Amino acid sequence: NLRLVGVGYRAEEVEGGKKIGLKIGFSHPVELEVDDVEREVKYRVVEPQVLQVYGLNIQKVHMAAARIRSLRKPEPYKGKGVRFENETIRMKERKKA
Repeated sequence: NLRLVGVGYRAEEVEGGKKIGLKIGFSHPVELEVDDVEREVKYRVVEPQVLQVYGLNIQKVHMAAARIRSLRKPEPYKGKGVRFENETIRMKERKKA
């Protein structure tokens, strides 16, 4: 599972469930095909901030999840971005004036 963390970050089904739109801070939503036939990977929106990636070939599932995560990696100051469900982000301390 991938968790979208941030204000306004969400995943939603588009075009009658054929695509998934990710709103992750860009000026446009990033769209993914629900059934990625050549990669044998499927996507499902569990909650607005949780996207499930599943399939039979575990290596291709991990590759697809890593590709989605690379669109907006979690940043170390506020933690906003796309992260894996059980991933912990080491937070940096802000500059002191």
